[in-house]
Amino acid sequence: MQTLHSIREFCSLHHIPAISTATEHFLKQLLLEHTPKVCVEIGSAVGYSSIYMNSIVADRGGMVYSFEVSYRDYLRAVAYAHEMHTYNLMLYPFSILDIDPKLCIPTTVDMIFIDAQKAQYADYMTALEYCIQSTTVIVCDDVIQFHNKLTSLYT
Repeated sequence: MQTLHSIREFCSLHHIPAISTATEHFLKQLLLEHTPKVCVEIGSAVGYSSIYMNSIVADRGGMVYSFEVSYRDYLRAVAYAHEMHTYNLMLYPFSILDIDPKLCIPTTVDMIFIDAQKAQYADYMTALEYCIQSTTVIVCDDVIQFHNKLTSLYT
């Protein structure tokens, strides 16, 4: 049986990016404090952060919608989610920029976590604009480390 710990070990061993433990603790704090029910994640890789967020929001009947462009990573995420009996998690094997997001995501979202192609952060925000409300929590990972790739977001 897979655990979040074993998924993190797999990511480390195979050089697959996973959220840092600091980001994990930060997300937990946000998820507990703001109690979102509908979350969107852009860039799930093998599903570590999706499964992690879902483990918190599912207890309140919440849902996580997650997008990953690497089909291989998407399949691994689906397998991990299934093996860990993770429900209330919708994984999609494509970029949110390749479809009309209204086909996949409800009309309002409580939290958005973006951790994908840094140069496209602004495009992701534009695509999700329709579902952002005044209380939506938006987290963009790695904005300091990769600030040089995020000029369109800053603009």
